[in-house]
This record gives sequence, structure tokens and C-alpha cells, in this order.
Amino acid sequence: MYEQIYNLTSMFFKSLKGNLMYEFLISKFNGKRGPQRKLSLEQIVALNIYRFHFKMGDLKNYHKMIKELMSDKVPNLPNYENFMKVTNKSTVFILAFMNFLMAMNRKKESEIHYMDSTPITVCMNHKIYSHKVTKGIAKRSKSTKGWWYGFKMSGICNEQGDFENIILSYANIADCNIAEKLAEVVKGTIFADAGYLQKKDVLKRMEEDGIKFEAAPRKNMNKLMSRFECYHIKHRSIIESNWGTLKNNFQLEYHKARSIVGLFL
Repeated sequence: MYEQIYNLTSMFFKSLKGNLMYEFLISKFNGKRGPQRKLSLEQIVALNIYRFHFKMGDLKNYHKMIKELMSDKVPNLPNYENFMKVTNKSTVFILAFMNFLMAMNRKKESEIHYMDSTPITVCMNHKIYSHKVTKGIAKRSKSTKGWWYGFKMSGICNEQGDFENIILSYANIADCNIAEKLAEVVKGTIFADAGYLQKKDVLKRMEEDGIKFEAAPRKNMNKLMSRFECYHIKHRSIIESNWGTLKNNFQLEYHKARSIVGLFL
């Protein structure tokens, strides 16, 4: 698995060579002084993605595991402190790689898409006043499950459950205000819950861009739906399952971060 991830990251960063923004960021990443980094950027990104396949939220224990079990694949692993520093510095490159993967998913050109959002809590509610890492950035909001403190992640996926776009926003931003921006990268029919109901002018703009937007009606609305629409609105559980998998297995919600960079990583 590590070799597959490494080959993919290597291919991605090789394709960026010559890009002015990439060259600028890589110069900042490498620095002008001090010894050369023991790990290449491709190795760092691959190792950080590989960590989530072990369902490990603790970077320190993961570093220890690499040192003991993967010494043949990563013989030049630095000590934990240097590994943590270079990991934090690679966050922007991991973000770029994530966008590359979603762009690959969009090339499948699916005609059906599902849109949904999920709360990203940064701490338990009783610790809101003592929480310092995201103070001044995180917001409070309320969902069907109650109040939470943190951020909101909105996403859109195809029928196979492959993410095509993701937006991270403040918790108190309404879903309907994000929908148009989230949908601008796809074509076809999008199905969402009642929280994404749009005004007529927004629906018209979407239709001009090749997007048909279908939101589930509220209980007090008299709206007829075809069997096709009813079937796909009920199958929004595809993206809801994605959120559940990311939270339960891959630490999408992380309450032990000591910095903003560590939290978003």
C-alpha cells in the first residue's frame, strides 16, 4: 500500500515541476540554510497519508511504528521532532494532492451527484470556554444532533461515493450558501437534503452551467417528485456513509491538536 501511495505522490509532484507557484512553495519548504532533508517531499506526503490506513491519530506512535516495521522502506527516517516539523510544513502540499485526487474523480464524469455537510468539532461542548487552539476561529452551530463548536465540512460525491469537491467553512455558515460554490466543478444532477433549498435565481444560474439541483422538500412544502428524484434523494446515505467512515476510522474529528496546522493536518 505504501508503495502505491508513494508512486502516486511521486507522479503528481513530477507533473508540477516548472510551475511557478510550486517552485516558490518548494523553495520555502526546503529552506536556504541547514542540512538537507533526509526525506523527500514525496515520501513525507505518502507517509502522512499512509498513517490513516492504520487508524492512528498519534503522530509520535506512528513515527515509532515506521522506525520499527518500515526501516527497509524508509531507511533515512529522521527523529520524531524533525519528522513532526517537516510534516507540518508539508500540509499545503497534502492539500494540493487531495485536490488532485478529487480532480481525478471528476474525470469519471458521473451524471448523478450527492451533496451533504458534516460538523467538525474541535472539542467537547463542556470544554468550549477553556479551548485555546481554535479560539477566535471556530464557531458554534446547531444541527439535528444538537449544538457543536468547530467547523463545517461540505462535500459532493458521485454515485460510487468518490469525493469530487470539499469545502471547509465556519460552523455557522448555512448549507444553502455553500451549495453553488461546491457544485461549480461538476455537471449533471445533484441531490441534497432540505437544508440546501435554493432560490429560483440561483437554480437558474446552475441550470445555465449544466447543473440540475434537486433538494429534498420540507415537511410543510407541497412538492411532487418523480420516482427517479425520490429514489436518489433517499440514496444520499452514500455521502453520509463517507462522513461516518472518515470520522470513525480516519480521525476526521481530532480533539488533541496543539496547533491550527496540526488540527487541519
